[in-house]
Amino acid sequence: MEPVTYRIEEVTNPGRTTTMERVLLTAEEVAEALHIGRTRVYDLIAAGEITSVKIGHLRRIPVDAVRDYAARLVAEVTV
Repeated sequence: MEPVTYRIEEVTNPGRTTTMERVLLTAEEVAEALHIGRTRVYDLIAAGEITSVKIGHLRRIPVDAVRDYAARLVAEVTV
């Protein structure tokens, strides 16, 4: 999974941009990355297969949790 980055214009220094790597993803973004449905992502969260956090009423999934899940899937196939 390639890092998701965004260019952000700095308010204090107009014209200067900073590249930030995303650390939290939405269920939709995870579904797209894994080529599965959004409902399946929520099923994986409920089953404890993918770690997620709540920020207020929003559910977010750490990028590392998605990478760990994919690595476990690959390890199961290679064992």
